[in-house]
Amino acid sequence: MFSRYLCSFSTSKLKTSSYEVLIVGSGIAGLSAALEIGKAHRTLLITKGEFTDSSSYQAQGGVAVALSPNDSFERHAADTIKVGDGLSDEKVAEIVAKEGIERMKEVIKLGVDFDRLNGDFDYSLEGGHSYSRILHQADQTGKAVIEGLKKHVESLRLLEIKERTMLVDILTISNKAIGALVLVPEGELEVVQANAVVVASGGVGEVYLYTTNPPVVTGDGIAAAFRAGASIADMEFIQFHPTALNWEGHRRMLLTEALRGEGALLVNQGGERIMEGVHPLKELAPRFVVVRKMMEELKRGNKLFLDCRHLPSEKLKRKFPFIWHKLKEYGFHLNNDLIPVSPAAHFCLGGVRTDDWGRTRIDGLYVCGEAAATYMHGANRLASNSLLEGLVFGWRAGVAVKESLKIEESSYMEERVRIDFENTPQKIRDFDLSELRFELTKKMMEKAGPVREGPSLRELIEFLTNRKEALYPSEISIEFFELANLWTVAWLISQAALKRKESRGVHFREDFPEKNDSEFLGHFIWKLGDNGVELEFHRKSC
Repeated sequence: MFSRYLCSFSTSKLKTSSYEVLIVGSGIAGLSAALEIGKAHRTLLITKGEFTDSSSYQAQGGVAVALSPNDSFERHAADTIKVGDGLSDEKVAEIVAKEGIERMKEVIKLGVDFDRLNGDFDYSLEGGHSYSRILHQADQTGKAVIEGLKKHVESLRLLEIKERTMLVDILTISNKAIGALVLVPEGELEVVQANAVVVASGGVGEVYLYTTNPPVVTGDGIAAAFRAGASIADMEFIQFHPTALNWEGHRRMLLTEALRGEGALLVNQGGERIMEGVHPLKELAPRFVVVRKMMEELKRGNKLFLDCRHLPSEKLKRKFPFIWHKLKEYGFHLNNDLIPVSPAAHFCLGGVRTDDWGRTRIDGLYVCGEAAATYMHGANRLASNSLLEGLVFGWRAGVAVKESLKIEESSYMEERVRIDFENTPQKIRDFDLSELRFELTKKMMEKAGPVREGPSLRELIEFLTNRKEALYPSEISIEFFELANLWTVAWLISQAALKRKESRGVHFREDFPEKNDSEFLGHFIWKLGDNGVELEFHRKSC
């Protein structure tokens, strides 16, 4: 069903450039890797859109880090593991919680500041945390961090940046990554040769009809790594954010969990608090608990709202200026109106399986950020842990790349690599491309969303298999490549969701509503081999 590369090409006929390192992605993980690598090695960083298009840039809530003298990395790691519902890797959780303290101190030294109160950081509280440890800059923390990192990355003499350049495929010879096939703004394919490739291209949000992710998040890095033979893990675990603006005719806008940390309530149209009696933390329960309750309410035909009317308006305007003004554009007043909300796809907990230095099973290929499956998050991500994970593992991948290049004593590739590949494009039938993409996202939302069950997942897999021509682009274009990548990650998500016959964390099966440690305490691993897709189950050691 899957082809090694998306389209036919011959490297000898394409424009080729050579670097020591290629980095794909301009979010916090990609920039962190670039800061480490770009000091010593000739590096190219590409991003499909612009810097402002990443999920990191649009992150509202903040960065969870145990910087307070009354907090500890052990406590932070324990919260991460508890929320992970049995599948978090304890070692990785401790690495990120501990090293994250030093990485955040470095970010602050680079000039990125965070909100303060009486001279100290104004830490906020979010769901699943036992302590207020979220650093933020109003409700645009991601923007502040990315702009701060970008300024320093752009000053690196050995680093070049190309925006509006899409990763098409990772080039390999004998299980060694030797660069990538990319689509440049002029609509042409080009080859970038490199001794190491770092993929930090983000998640898969656009595979769902409703998502808080920006439109560029189409699973490109995960799909390309899968085609190259990398292991893909935990794709059934897609975290849905409870509070996205549910307003007809508009993309789902994220309403940060920090609002609930300040006391915002979740209510139905009758004014009843839906989280009363559901969990001791009520609105600040782990996200999957909140989402499951919301889905129950929606199934009953209830409408759901975020209620901030009892909170001081001046505090809301000061702490959440972006949300305040954006809602006002839509005709809502945060302190006067009930804000209609519903869950939306937010974060992919799975991705390309890596070790704790970002290395994959393919030599020279490193993955970090949301595209990676480090097992830190387990079956459910602790709020505001994603930016910290990207920061730590972007740096770690950078260190690993530098060490690898040092051992190889290699300069950037000068000898032109020869790869010839023939792929038969298949014309998409019945629907035009945009209609088929909409149909995919609608079916994913209905059949592989926050609530799943066997028959619907099998129907979804049948649909994906019957329309597999979407995997064979008939044109060289972003739109066709994105559809193929969305089709790939949709297949991985739905297959993994069908295999996991239990409910754990963000994965809820109506036909298997209980957790089953005896059979499913572990991780499903998918990879594309010479004989097709191979599946393994790696049991978690206790």
